[in-house]
Amino acid sequence: MVSGIARYQPKKNFKSWLFTIASNHLKNYYRTLSRHPEYTELSDEYAAVDNEIANIAIKSDVNAALSLLPLEQRETIILRYYNDLSIIEIAKITGAKETTVKARIRYGLEKLKIELEDYNEAKK
Repeated sequence: MVSGIARYQPKKNFKSWLFTIASNHLKNYYRTLSRHPEYTELSDEYAAVDNEIANIAIKSDVNAALSLLPLEQRETIILRYYNDLSIIEIAKITGAKETTVKARIRYGLEKLKIELEDYNEAKK
C-alpha cells in the first residue's frame, strides 16, 4: 500500500483511495483463497477486517452527517446514542426541559436521516 502512495492524486478523496486499496487487498486474498484452500485459517481474520472496514466507513458517514446538524440537536443525539444517557440525564446536563430534549432528538434524527440519504445518493 505504501508503495503506491506516489500514485495518489491529491484532487481525490484520500479516505476513498485508502478504502479502495484495502478492498482490493481483500479481493485478492479471497481470490487466492479460492485457488488455494490451505489458506482457510486466515479467512476469519480477513472477514473481521472486512467488517471493521465497513463499520469505519459507516461511522465516518454518520459523523460527517452529524457535523451538519445544529449544535443543540447534535449534542443531544451524541449524549443519547453515543453516551447512552437517559432523557432525564440529558435534560439535567443541557439545562433544557425533557420535552425539549425529546424534540431535539426527534428533529435531529430526522435531519440526520435526510443528510445520510443525500450523502449516499451523492456517492452513487
